[in-house]
Amino acid sequence: MSRPWTVSRIFWTLFCLLSLGGFIVLYLVFNQARIPDQDPKRCLSHVKQLGFGLEMYSYDHDGVLPEAGTWMDSIEVYTLNTLLPQDPEDPLRHPYGYAFRNRASRMKAASVSKPETFALIFDSTIHARNGHSETWSMPRPGTHEGQDTVGYLDGHARRVSVP
Repeated sequence: MSRPWTVSRIFWTLFCLLSLGGFIVLYLVFNQARIPDQDPKRCLSHVKQLGFGLEMYSYDHDGVLPEAGTWMDSIEVYTLNTLLPQDPEDPLRHPYGYAFRNRASRMKAASVSKPETFALIFDSTIHARNGHSETWSMPRPGTHEGQDTVGYLDGHARRVSVP
């Protein structure tokens, strides 16, 4: 025969369950806060993948890059990741962190004589979907230990220091 539940037994049971729940919530919150620190190259990877999406778009459109005002919408089918336009290392967690270069809007990629030096996508202070500008909108100092991430027309991406 079991003993009836007393007030103190109910109190201790609730206390243990709530404490366990609190520890689980704290673990999840603090674990999520550390995710950006675990891989400092995620922004670089995002810019490179966005560059590949732009390259695939241009292959399907006779070598022409998308219009600056709709570039994210245009390459969404090629990237298949809706989180790519968000800079994972942005300390303020803006929903969008990259801009497309205005000069590249509807431009034929083959018309650039040095694609390895033509900045196409870059960290930007314009935090809007389909953000576009020239490189003047890059954060100063950069958001990644004083540097900004830039994707170039030839497909490579790297961190650069902005004066």
